[in-house]
Formats: sequence, structure tokens, C-alpha cells
Amino acid sequence: MNEWMRDPRVEQAETDAFLAERAERRGNFTEARGLYHRAAESLAGVALGVPADHPNTRSDLAIASIASFARAGDFGRAIEFGQRMLAEGDALTPSGRGEI
Repeated sequence: MNEWMRDPRVEQAETDAFLAERAERRGNFTEARGLYHRAAESLAGVALGVPADHPNTRSDLAIASIASFARAGDFGRAIEFGQRMLAEGDALTPSGRGEI
């Protein structure tokens, strides 16, 4: 596992996503959306800090962030962040670009 995946923000995002899924199962959608949004912001922050010469990690974190924004119901932010990442498409894997 590389240094970016061990970043405390990634660990917190994983916890937030887990708690969000649990909140969804319990029918607490407001709480779930907040947790997904917090996870997405954390993942986005880390993804932007990953250098272009690590496209796998950058792609994985970007995709996770975009998916979390969408799960939070913030489709505008999901699109905005996806476009931001695609602006540096060479820093992503081909499959990452396609997924985004």
C-alpha cells in the first residue's frame, strides 16, 4: 500500500463511507448524505495531491471521491470534480479516465 492510501484522510473517508452505508440501511438518509459528502471531500483532497506519475492511485481516489459525491446526492460537485480530474487526463490511467 502506498503513502497516499495510508493518509489519515483516506482512513477517515473509509470509516465515513462505512458509517454512511449503515445509516442508509437504517433509513437515516440525511446522516448518510453528510457522511458520504465528508468522505468525498477527504478523498478529493488526497487525490489532488497524488503526483501525475502515480496514475493508478490518482484514478482510484478520484473515482472513489466522485462516487461518494454522487452517493451524497451532490451530483454537481461530482461532475465538477470529475471534470477537474479529467483536465489532467494524462495523470490518470486509461481505465480511470473511462470510469470518470
